[in-house]
Amino acid sequence: MHKHFLQRETDNDQRDRYTGSLIARDEFLRDFKAKIEEYFVNVSLSKSQHEQDDEGSRTGSNSSRSTSSSKISAKRLKEEQLKIELSARKLTLQKEREIELAKLSFKLEEEELQFNTDLAVANAKSKMFSDFEQTDTSECPLVSLMQDQVKRLATISCVTAAYKGDSSETDDLIREGKIDIIFASPETLVGDRHWRNDLEKLNVCAIVVDEFHTILSWGGLADEEEKSVFRKWFRHIGELRSLFPTAPVLALSATCTKAVKKRVMSVLNFDDKTRFMFISPNKENIKFVVHRTANDAEAAIFWLVEALAKFENAFPKIIVYCNSIKDVSSIYNIIVTELPEAVSYVEMYHSETTDEKKEQILRDIGEGQRLKIVIATSALGMGVDVADCHNIVFYGPPKTIVDLVQQAGRAGRDGEQSTALLLCNPHQLVHIDDDVKEIVRTKTCRRSAIMQCFLSSSEVSKLSNIRRHNCCDLCMTVCACGECNQTAIEQLLTAATLENKEVKEGSCSDSDTISYEYESDLELANMEMPE
Repeated sequence: MHKHFLQRETDNDQRDRYTGSLIARDEFLRDFKAKIEEYFVNVSLSKSQHEQDDEGSRTGSNSSRSTSSSKISAKRLKEEQLKIELSARKLTLQKEREIELAKLSFKLEEEELQFNTDLAVANAKSKMFSDFEQTDTSECPLVSLMQDQVKRLATISCVTAAYKGDSSETDDLIREGKIDIIFASPETLVGDRHWRNDLEKLNVCAIVVDEFHTILSWGGLADEEEKSVFRKWFRHIGELRSLFPTAPVLALSATCTKAVKKRVMSVLNFDDKTRFMFISPNKENIKFVVHRTANDAEAAIFWLVEALAKFENAFPKIIVYCNSIKDVSSIYNIIVTELPEAVSYVEMYHSETTDEKKEQILRDIGEGQRLKIVIATSALGMGVDVADCHNIVFYGPPKTIVDLVQQAGRAGRDGEQSTALLLCNPHQLVHIDDDVKEIVRTKTCRRSAIMQCFLSSSEVSKLSNIRRHNCCDLCMTVCACGECNQTAIEQLLTAATLENKEVKEGSCSDSDTISYEYESDLELANMEMPE
């Protein structure tokens, strides 16, 4: 996910100058119009006076000569009037061109300022990335993302960027202060005493903490013991401020809940003077759908297998998120057992996947059309930019609302209409946060249930401007626009479910055919949901 911080100290001056040019234009046009009106009045008065003065001398002239003279005067007056109108039009066009040039100049200056500011921030960055499921940085599942960032920054000739652990040569360059942008994990920047001492010798002019919500989700709450948290060094990132007291700190995240904000303020030692720039995490192009399933994994994804067998190359690109490596393996085995040929276009991505395989999967799903389904844990998460992916399937709800929004955000990054489909059974609701349970249980709007963790009540109330059938499955049932259509993945799910239901009803009761029939939504709704 591309994010950047931009502070334009000269914006007001530029806008004042541009506004001033518009005011000057309006004043010029008003003055010019007044002068034209004054001219015509003077011409009219002059003509009347001239006619009165010459009336006596023209009395003796014959009528034909008088008429001819009058026509000539009128013709000359008309010619003068046309000349004035043409001049006025010419000046107006000239001013319009000047105004357009001023607008273009302002836009170019603004873009140049943005580029220069981005570049200045980039030169100052010491970006911190981290992995999700491995504490060894050499096994970091986000190494490929760091490589991607370094590759992009390499296109800027005057900037050098590298991440710790790329090679011994690169690490030496970082220690020698020859790298402008340093990517590293908290374990390196804070937890590694030797690296910490080496970095302290550098002239660090800015600290950037990317995906800062992990301070809470991986570093834990203040009252949690360090031995029980997933990544203890995340709760110590704030120590970097004591190493570089004059360096400004920029913290970035696309999923900052109220609880995350409170924790990060404490860990990073932010005071009341801290400036916040907030953009809603709501993505209007992602539709949220919840479908309750039976407890059996095979029954839960039978529709996916049938659709893959039916459409093959026309099957849309899908990422299936699971909460454990065990579930990833289970779903993968179900698919390739039913469709052995699917081995070539279905892959697994988790913490035990080799680095080489991870890089290959990211290339294939991001650029090519070979992969149709990637079954993954949250290791395939933050910052992954998957081209042409408009469908996310959750086999079981993620534990936290942040994980859900992060993973759903892998879809629709090109702005096209997309779907986040959450498959769940009652047993999968046991060990998840109440915020996520509310999304499944709500009877009104799932988007509102999600966004109330990030937005104020007034901001949530403004979400109704989305076309209701594109909002969520609940809103679609009450949409009255007359143009309601299911998304592609909804159609696959509905068609397969109905077809299987017809087969089930037409089959004999003693058939050996394995039943993939869902328990009805009514039955599941009446089952006791764990609190």
